[in-house]
Amino acid sequence: MSSGFNILRKSKCFKPLLKNWSLHQQIANMKKTTCFKLLLVIAALVVTTLPAAVEAVDIQGFDNSAACTGTGYTFPGIAQRTCAAFTNEGSILIRDLSSCQTGRAYRNGGCTTEVGNGNGPTVWCFVGGSYTGAAWFNNCRRRRLQADNSHESCTSTSAPNGVHYTEHLSKGSWILHSDNATELMAELKKIVDEEKVNWLKARGAYLIPGSDTIEYV
Repeated sequence: MSSGFNILRKSKCFKPLLKNWSLHQQIANMKKTTCFKLLLVIAALVVTTLPAAVEAVDIQGFDNSAACTGTGYTFPGIAQRTCAAFTNEGSILIRDLSSCQTGRAYRNGGCTTEVGNGNGPTVWCFVGGSYTGAAWFNNCRRRRLQADNSHESCTSTSAPNGVHYTEHLSKGSWILHSDNATELMAELKKIVDEEKVNWLKARGAYLIPGSDTIEYV
């Protein structure tokens, strides 16, 4: 971005702007010169060098194969095209998708065989058991041919980086972020359901608000 300002500073266009802050008059005059074209080029350069907005989606796993409730591993804020790898989950939840983002659930080891998908700003719950992975993909600014499916292949794999307890999706999920997810899960399963929220809160868990908009797959 600094290169654009350097171009402007060295050009003849910069001096009039320093002498006169009446930009409306300056721009009216510059439209007839190459200076205006130069400023348009610099503006485009500034926009293209701005950092892209960070997009993140939450993926959770559950022991329960009939609904997205109970305990499980979680991948808070997982990046797109990253496979959330599970061992054998009963159900999987994907939340915070936009209208042009797609969440996918897999079986047969990691993100190998897609068995369900959903897109849009709702909470997606994939039930039925034996899930081994989940991921999401951003199609909002796709510029590839429709026949090109390479943008919907995972480029990396992530192990769980937290655990959660979800009594009911309408009440939200208590998320505990940690690199020791396996050890925490072993401890969490020993706690009775009535005490799990207090146990998680005492260790720094935070609450993701509940939702009444749920789609089951």
